[in-house]
Amino acid sequence: MNSSDREQYQPRILVVEDEPLSRDMLVRRLSARKFNVSGFSSAQDAVIDIETTPADLILMDNAMPNLSGVDAVRLIRQHWSPDSLPIIMVSAMIDSTDVIEALDAGANDYVIKPIHFKVLLARVRTALRMKHTVSTLMEAERQRVMMSSLARAAATVAEPMGRLIDELEKLMSDGETDPAKVKQGLTSMLDLTEQAVDVIDQLRKIAGLQNVSYTARMEFLDDITT
Repeated sequence: MNSSDREQYQPRILVVEDEPLSRDMLVRRLSARKFNVSGFSSAQDAVIDIETTPADLILMDNAMPNLSGVDAVRLIRQHWSPDSLPIIMVSAMIDSTDVIEALDAGANDYVIKPIHFKVLLARVRTALRMKHTVSTLMEAERQRVMMSSLARAAATVAEPMGRLIDELEKLMSDGETDPAKVKQGLTSMLDLTEQAVDVIDQLRKIAGLQNVSYTARMEFLDDITT
């Protein structure tokens, strides 16, 4: 992995907070740590945003207008698991009932206002590490499946290629001059070639699959300063 790989990877964090000063402060301080941060004054807008633009983590204020933070978490958990999209609730309410409700709704963690930024940053890093650890296990399984698929594809393409060589050798050695038989042999070879090309196309698609490396993710988190 080169330095450009590390520069390209920036975890995307959504700050969902209706109070402008608090929202701007979090966006500014997280952006200074090289996170890719977007601020939202509406939980509904944040829910809509992640439908088209993936996020790595959400900081969600509980007391939001129209759609509460807890209700937004419930909507998000219909499509994203806690492992795939961690959510840290941020709220001035310290009642244990509120904390339990948020965690039961699917929040990963809970931070009380006024925010101690170093503590929040530590929790953000922990949540992202857990997310990326799970992602790495999933990537390892994806790689295993991909290698298995490549092995099967190689075996599949070998069969028509072997038959194609046999047909070509037969056509050349027999010295066949009957146009109908020559055409039959060429048609058979064309069919075998098309089968091989189909498999090769599948191999090209598999080879084109790329993910951000685990090393890039972890080194980014290690470089975050408090």
